[in-house]
Amino acid sequence: MGIFLDIKKAFDCVSHNILFQKLYLSKRRQICDVNGKLSEVCNIDIGVLQGSTLGPILFLCFINDLPSSNLFYSLLFADDTACLIGHGDLPTLYRLANTELQKIATWFKANKLAVNVKKTKYILFHLKQRKIDTSDLHLIYNDNDIDDDQDQNKITEISRISVKNPDTADKTYKYLGILIDENLSFDFHFEYLSKKLSRALYFL
Repeated sequence: MGIFLDIKKAFDCVSHNILFQKLYLSKRRQICDVNGKLSEVCNIDIGVLQGSTLGPILFLCFINDLPSSNLFYSLLFADDTACLIGHGDLPTLYRLANTELQKIATWFKANKLAVNVKKTKYILFHLKQRKIDTSDLHLIYNDNDIDDDQDQNKITEISRISVKNPDTADKTYKYLGILIDENLSFDFHFEYLSKKLSRALYFL
């Protein structure tokens, strides 16, 4: 025997105050244990619950307005943000990208978020037969406020991913498990899959 009960819910009646309480974002505290010695209790007013199902959703809600702050086409996936922009003229493309990247830096500062510039890289898509010279072109992340004095320590050049790079790890960009190269040939990805399948078949 059993009972199935279909309860109709009214989403437009949800109390915001109660909802915020159930998100457990307030009155959170943290303590550290190092070799049996406890630190002082600290109140936590930043961050979302790590390792939770709700954490990535809350983070996506928090950065959901990032795409509207600039002209990049943004792809948001958990804590990873990919941005795309295009133009037929290479110098104009870099000027445009730098202008919009400054808007992103301003958005991050306004929302009290930090960017790991060392892990931030870019890839320039182009036809394989087209010669590209970017020696005088640079993509810059400027963490200074626009109206303040410019601290050079807060200005960082972003590394470019290219097949010509001597570092093998920087020849491709891995996005959602797919290796992407600057010519969109997928040769590196096919080679990676072949080696992976070869090892799997060997074990079988």
